[in-house]
Amino acid sequence: MIKVNGKLTPYTRYFYKNFIGYIPPGHIVYHKDFDTLNDSPDNLALTPRRLLRTSENIRTALSLLAERADKIGKKIETINHAKMTKSEIRSMYSELIRIKNLQRKLK
Repeated sequence: MIKVNGKLTPYTRYFYKNFIGYIPPGHIVYHKDFDTLNDSPDNLALTPRRLLRTSENIRTALSLLAERADKIGKKIETINHAKMTKSEIRSMYSELIRIKNLQRKLK
């Protein structure tokens, strides 16, 4: 959230409106890869608020999260073979936990 003209606004919505274009009423900005830290313009899209919770979107979100969890899990498995700093290991582990929590919320 950021403060714009004394009002709190979601950063992604602010970014989309100012750098990509108009947001019609009843629409929300979402991240295509469901990674809320990836605010690349290619990763942002609009959808009607009522469609966000459809079973198709939830299935897509779960499959993308599962792919990311698998990639991170494989990276964690290679820690013994690679020279990584403790902060890199913690970062990967915390990202894996964040993804697993997102998966639980969507089920």
